[in-house]
Amino acid sequence: MASGYTGDARAYGITAFARDVLTVADNLARTIEHVSAEARASADPSLKALLDDWFAARGKEEAFAARDAAGAPVEIVCETLWIDEALWFDWLLDSNRVIENFQSMYGHVREYGLFNRLAKTPGRAAGPAPRLGEHTRALLAEVGYSDAEVDDLLARRIAIQPADVTGRIASKVNA
Repeated sequence: MASGYTGDARAYGITAFARDVLTVADNLARTIEHVSAEARASADPSLKALLDDWFAARGKEEAFAARDAAGAPVEIVCETLWIDEALWFDWLLDSNRVIENFQSMYGHVREYGLFNRLAKTPGRAAGPAPRLGEHTRALLAEVGYSDAEVDDLLARRIAIQPADVTGRIASKVNA
């Protein structure tokens, strides 16, 4: 356990690091357009070594806190297999990372939604994708086809629309 002085020193170090990162990022943003792609690529090993040393000197919680405080996108990597169980985590459902569909063709299903969270373009999964042919009539009407013309396209199987777009399909899949 770190003493108060050591803990304060670490907190100050993290704050100083965050300030330095922001200063460097600001300067980098102004100058990067003048550096060729080849020059940037040649610096990759040096940058990787610098970052490797910085991260190796910290635990994952400390590294997370420093990057989070600096406003950098950051997550702690999950080191166990979680994908099968994740469909049943309520927090994933609540955060729209898992979508629940009670009316799918296969009955009640859960599927993955949006995992990425972008501050300026917040996506939101609104439900399942439309079924094949679900909006055929509406789309053809929108582009100018009359009801009679749509009926003709459907009769000639140039366009398709199932008789029932809301019911379950006959399938051996047990969801």
